[in-house]
Amino acid sequence: SSIKLEAAEIKFKGTIGHRGVLVIKTDVPLSSEITNTDPAYKRVRGFGVAAKTSKKMRIDKSTPLSKEKGALIASKLVNEFTEKALKKLGESEVNQRREKEGKLPANCILLRDAGSKRPSVEPFQKKYGLNGVAIVDMPVELGIAKILGMRTIDCSNMSLDKRAEVFVSMLNSNSIVYLHIKGPDEYGHDGDIIGKKKSIEKIDLDFFSHVRMEQNSRIAISCDHATPCKMMMHSPDPVPLAITNVEDKRRAPRFAEKYASGNLLGIKYGYQVIQKILDLEERN
Repeated sequence: SSIKLEAAEIKFKGTIGHRGVLVIKTDVPLSSEITNTDPAYKRVRGFGVAAKTSKKMRIDKSTPLSKEKGALIASKLVNEFTEKALKKLGESEVNQRREKEGKLPANCILLRDAGSKRPSVEPFQKKYGLNGVAIVDMPVELGIAKILGMRTIDCSNMSLDKRAEVFVSMLNSNSIVYLHIKGPDEYGHDGDIIGKKKSIEKIDLDFFSHVRMEQNSRIAISCDHATPCKMMMHSPDPVPLAITNVEDKRRAPRFAEKYASGNLLGIKYGYQVIQKILDLEERN
């Protein structure tokens, strides 16, 4: 990084699209107990949760969430980096050229969900008694899968029909298979209703039409968050969940908010989903 902080060593690495990771090192152990500079996300028990916002947002100042020295220093360094990044991006020749071409500049770096140590969690296989397989391409999903001890398959260069092929093949391996498809979210951020509709239709045609259910297998479909085109950002709204082969198929004919509003499955939180799928399997 060309940005230098007064009392810390930093490394900024771009990942996919507009995303990146900032690593800050100092002689004093830093704490992750700090707030985000990204106004669209707040910290709730260590997790980033979409906040209710308006279209007129400003970069937040990071503040410590505890009185420990590591949190005080971490928030100060994050704010110093943010200010210097704003100045550096403002001087960027790339941004100046973009503005001359009538394009929006990349004028800030928003930071959220700080971490200072590897989470200690129960391995996936131990918790559920089945192997876990993650077919993913985004850095967050890859990281979570590795922490849980799941087998990871990078699908970043796979077409949707190829992902379907790999997904079905993994259903034969006595595993719970997780597959993440990025697509509609980007159109939601752009406010592109037609593009989002076509993206969902493409997933239906190129992925789900190629999925053939194995005997005794079950598929659950959901999304990690809502990105309404009207808001052009993530929202904290509840999301629909559909599970195949439930006992009364007539009561949930479509995967949509309208049909999920009755909450027939009794699911309120994401951590309940896998156990619900396993419970349904035991009853059938």
